[in-house]
Amino acid sequence: MENKEAKATKPKRGLRWWVLVFLGTALVILVFLWISRRAGTPSIEQQLAAIEAARAIPDEENAAVIYNELLETVYVYSTQPAFVVMTDPAAISGPWLSKDHPETAAWLRGHESTILKLKEAVAKRECRLPIGLDPVILSRHNNLAKTMRQWTYLLVAAGNNDIAEGRIDTGVEKYLSVLQMAEHVGQQPMVIDLLVSIALEAVASKNVSTFIVEGDCTKEHLDTIEEALPPTSDDWLKNPSKAIELEMLLAKKKGNILGWWILRLQDPQRAALERCEELCRRTLASRRGAYILLALRRYKNTNGSWPHSLDEVKSLAPPEVFVDPLNAGSFVYKLTQDTFTLYSRGQNNIDENGNHTGGADDWLIWPPSSRRTQTPQPPQ
Repeated sequence: MENKEAKATKPKRGLRWWVLVFLGTALVILVFLWISRRAGTPSIEQQLAAIEAARAIPDEENAAVIYNELLETVYVYSTQPAFVVMTDPAAISGPWLSKDHPETAAWLRGHESTILKLKEAVAKRECRLPIGLDPVILSRHNNLAKTMRQWTYLLVAAGNNDIAEGRIDTGVEKYLSVLQMAEHVGQQPMVIDLLVSIALEAVASKNVSTFIVEGDCTKEHLDTIEEALPPTSDDWLKNPSKAIELEMLLAKKKGNILGWWILRLQDPQRAALERCEELCRRTLASRRGAYILLALRRYKNTNGSWPHSLDEVKSLAPPEVFVDPLNAGSFVYKLTQDTFTLYSRGQNNIDENGNHTGGADDWLIWPPSSRRTQTPQPPQ
């Protein structure tokens, strides 16, 4: 009896031994591979230094130098009149006259030097803010992102005042200055910068679109705007992935190993990356929509009316702008009583009449959602 039990336990012990040998061997191999890989991998400090070295430009070419100077001396938000953003309509919503809002007009006059300095900054094509975990750098970076939003309100409010009072060229220049500010912020490799850039661009694009469709927009204005519009290439959609990679690197550098592994293990279509990609696709749709608006206005300036379909203006804009980045299809264009609607069908590629509420995901380009009251009519 005892011999039988002893014989029965021997195979079990043998199996356990071979399992332990297998696991031990696998562990040794994994450690060896990890060490081999680490031996050829630059340190976090080296990787961050390489990123900074690749981004480095001379101070005289760097718009960030001017922005930082302004940051030290100008505090726009603390003196901002309510009419700028707190009322409906507000100074950033459309053209307005100084006689109707003297307090805001006086506020603008008090910031003429700031506007001139911002004009100097946006004349530079490149902007490089330092990256890293130094508290001083991070604080300055965050303060600048917040303040640039206030400068956006300043420029757009001033531009709308210029447009209303006949200073058309000056007003358009201020709108386009905000687009360049958005581009400057977007040149930074952090996720927060990408989101701030999208927000600044949205404010400027709304006013540029309104001027294109409803303003006294000449051929020269259309050409100037087209030259200043941001790129519409699909390559821009790679920015969120690059930003997330840097966030992972900084999280690891900070010692936040848990955060680093969470970022590393996340599905690239989920969480922050998914949200950033969605916002980028919508922004790209709006960018391409702006080119379509330019083509539509060129057609109207020549023919005296809006076209019946986008087919009539496809020769007036680059072919890629007619491809909707949200669904790879075409944009929807419909005539109304005296204007038109232009929108994306959204990711579900279903025409929901330009709506983006109640489960609908169309992305409206024109008119602004707050003013959309007319219903489409079929072509005559």
